[in-house]
Amino acid sequence: MRRMNTEMLRSITVGQHGLIRTAQLRSVGATQSSILHARRTGLLERLSPEVFRLGGSPRTIEQRRLAALFDAGGDAALGQVTGARQWELWPVSVPDHVLVTRCSAFDRPTLGVVHRVRDLLPGHVVVLDGLRVTTPARVVMDLAATLPRSQVARVLDRAWGKRLLTLGDVASVLHDVRGKGRRGVRTVEALLAERLDLVAAETALELAFEAILRANSLPPMRRQVQLSDVEGWVGRVDYFDDDYGLVVFVDGDAWHRALSDVRSDAAQQHRLVAAGYRVERFSEGEIKFRQHKVAARMRQLRTAKLAA
Repeated sequence: MRRMNTEMLRSITVGQHGLIRTAQLRSVGATQSSILHARRTGLLERLSPEVFRLGGSPRTIEQRRLAALFDAGGDAALGQVTGARQWELWPVSVPDHVLVTRCSAFDRPTLGVVHRVRDLLPGHVVVLDGLRVTTPARVVMDLAATLPRSQVARVLDRAWGKRLLTLGDVASVLHDVRGKGRRGVRTVEALLAERLDLVAAETALELAFEAILRANSLPPMRRQVQLSDVEGWVGRVDYFDDDYGLVVFVDGDAWHRALSDVRSDAAQQHRLVAAGYRVERFSEGEIKFRQHKVAARMRQLRTAKLAA
């Protein structure tokens, strides 16, 4: 192949923010000379030996981060402060930190700050906005190894308030990575211990909702379910009914009254509705003092589905 056309390159970059891996070019028959010609004409820009950028494609944060992931290898995931930033848990822009397993082999500079780790498990990584990123719970664990406890606490509380994790998620990651010399373990243990009373309060509200369902002969719902849409992971929802496609949130006052929390809840709900789910929210006051209203609304939702 002497020359490559723009349309062919665009088809390769669909969903890749204007980026092309060297291996992808080779897979469609590109040769050293055709790649060199594309670079000379501005059709391709070489970012690293492993990554090229389509000329004229928008330079975005997502493109930069994906380039760092492509350059680091197949199992790479955004992590550390970059993971926190990707989840909107960090207030300022940061360099592109990526985690790779120790078995990943590369001995050259890369487009991101690379951290080699032994314990990056498949369950610690999800796809968010088309990018592989460590889960919020894993982000907290990794930040605890390098940052002051006060900063880690802010990230944890922000993620918890946005329903990106539960304390059980953090405890699970802690169990996965705990080992001799693992930094941050004591910090995370202390942060979890400090929040046990708040967990009890949230759990009590969920138990009260379940009691309403039982008292009114309404079917039970699955608790703490992970849901996704075409873009990837949306979040963990309090309750989900598979038969009705129904999502229910139980909003405790402690985590859902601040303006930022309200906006975060609204954004998550918009994605769920767009993905075809039906979403209902009940406040702490409704569950505690207006049980009849909650029961009537739940019955109505199911009746509407059956009628349809």
